[in-house]
Amino acid sequence: MPLKQNTKSSTETLAKDFKARDFFVNYRASAVFPVFIRKSTDVHIVFLNYWTLKNQIEAADLTIIFSVYKSDGSLAQQFVHPTISFHNQVSIRNILNIAPFDTDAEFDGIVNVEILSTKNLRFAFPGIIAVYQSGSLFSSVHSAGRIKNPNEKQLINYSNETNWNCKFESGIEPFFHYFVGPSVPQTRELTVILRSQTGVAKETATVDTGDVSPFGSKFVWIREIFPDHNFEAGDFVSVLIEHNSVFPRLVVGNLHTENNFLEVTHSFPIIEADDYCSNKSGVDFQSMLCAFTSEDLELSSRVFPTNCSDNFSGSMYTQKFDQKMLQNSQETLYEQTSSNLILDGETKFICIRFKGDKIPSRINASFIYKVRNQSSHYSTDIASGAESGDVPLKSHHWGHGYLGNGYKSLILLRNNKLNLPVATQIHGVITVFGHDLHLRKDILIEPESALVLSINELIEESGNSSRGPNDNTFVSWYLEVDEPIGDTFWLAYRTADGAIFGDHGF
Repeated sequence: MPLKQNTKSSTETLAKDFKARDFFVNYRASAVFPVFIRKSTDVHIVFLNYWTLKNQIEAADLTIIFSVYKSDGSLAQQFVHPTISFHNQVSIRNILNIAPFDTDAEFDGIVNVEILSTKNLRFAFPGIIAVYQSGSLFSSVHSAGRIKNPNEKQLINYSNETNWNCKFESGIEPFFHYFVGPSVPQTRELTVILRSQTGVAKETATVDTGDVSPFGSKFVWIREIFPDHNFEAGDFVSVLIEHNSVFPRLVVGNLHTENNFLEVTHSFPIIEADDYCSNKSGVDFQSMLCAFTSEDLELSSRVFPTNCSDNFSGSMYTQKFDQKMLQNSQETLYEQTSSNLILDGETKFICIRFKGDKIPSRINASFIYKVRNQSSHYSTDIASGAESGDVPLKSHHWGHGYLGNGYKSLILLRNNKLNLPVATQIHGVITVFGHDLHLRKDILIEPESALVLSINELIEESGNSSRGPNDNTFVSWYLEVDEPIGDTFWLAYRTADGAIFGDHGF
């Protein structure tokens, strides 16, 4: 039987979710990522030891286990990370003992990354990423789905997973990746709805998952389940999933078939229950959506029609590349049905501040970066969203970058507050870690503005080497600021062919 379409997910309100985090007790954090091995492909798990840097948990108190399962659920290989450094990267191809020159290699499955600690980790999600490689092309996604801890409720729930850009172009196949934990769902079908740009259901299909065993998984290709459909620009899909022993955020994206290159991001659920920002007295705005970039990169931000609430308005502020700070430019109606915010070539930073009685606590968005003036089909699809007043700001941020194969890497920061008046100048210290690399740099972030930092230039100025033991030279960075700031992003890109990947910081 197909799943009922009106089944609501069990998503908590944002305010309750963050309040509950103060009481989290977890000695295990984990994340599940798809494994897709073909000729010239690999999956790298890249992470900073923030447990020691931020939480003062010694490396000796941590154990990191990589369990790789075949798509049929059988265990292919298990690997215990021997030494936890500040910067860490692990090749799944190496764990599977598949040689780089093995052109016939083919492996589908999952890797379950578990961080075990003798001290309370608090969060069951780790701040780690998976980087998908094909030759010298890369894409990345942070922790999305996971297998629940034994102390968590294993009840049957439902989630409508969606919110990624499907590229219905020649040679590109949109997909989602489905996985199962130790307990399989009772309903052995997925209900997939193809939707127009405005969210209207156009066609429905079911995907049989009866053959997916515990710890099993499968890639689902959108064109294969809608073989006769004439896809239009802006079409996207939602996937209704029954789950129990897993947290079901999906790794999703688009496969470039010519070179087996997976461009990845993660899904967000459709928000079916009312969940609005707290309307506190003395608060100027309840939420804001910020988009910021560099002169080398184009940026658009897409909000899908999958959040609660009707249309609402906001005040838009912009900072041009030749301006020191945000300027009030116009009032704007933000259409909940479908919105696409595009930064023109002169704009560095856009901020839309929302005010009203019914501003969604969660306004999920995709941040699509491309290399400027390139006709390439490569882009990022970074899953993030608006900043709600119910979410506490952070004084510690971290992320990554890449320095091989002609790539440049940037860190994007912003210093603006949800509520006026204008923010003050913020001092920070950025530390970059890599193979035989450890540098520190003091930075200043001007008020009401975005800052672009080049990791390449930081390394050159320090006199350090940017090369590792091989071409796969990933790095990690860690930022401490003297006053909390909003979200951060990092991008690695190559101007020669438009290759680009990145993510938001943790």
